[in-house]
Amino acid sequence: MQFRDFGGRRTLTSVSTLVSRREEQHLLLRALVELPADQLMPLQLFYWEGMPTAEIGYVLEISPSAVTNRLMRARRALRDQIGRMPARTELQAAVLRDLEAWARSLAASEPGPQRVPDAGSMPLGPGPGGASTS
Repeated sequence: MQFRDFGGRRTLTSVSTLVSRREEQHLLLRALVELPADQLMPLQLFYWEGMPTAEIGYVLEISPSAVTNRLMRARRALRDQIGRMPARTELQAAVLRDLEAWARSLAASEPGPQRVPDAGSMPLGPGPGGASTS
């Protein structure tokens, strides 16, 4: 089967690899919905909207250094949350090994959920065909 990898390149991917990727994304999504809004919002703006820290600071009405601190705390909280979740150890390890890439993959992925459940109306990225999910 042919799929696109996270960089948009065509690649041959086995069904088991695709299932594993979806499980890892699902674990990350489950952990994200457990974060408080003040930690979730900077992560969403940074990873899904692709905003630089200065722009996030403008939106949240805080300094760019405060944005950097919030992102650092939010990533730490996300790692802790993933570690506490009931999941196979190897699944947790796969997500934690490269959390940055997994976070970015959620917005870029073709398959899989495009919206964090129960996250309200905050968009996570383009839906199928590039349409907005908001």
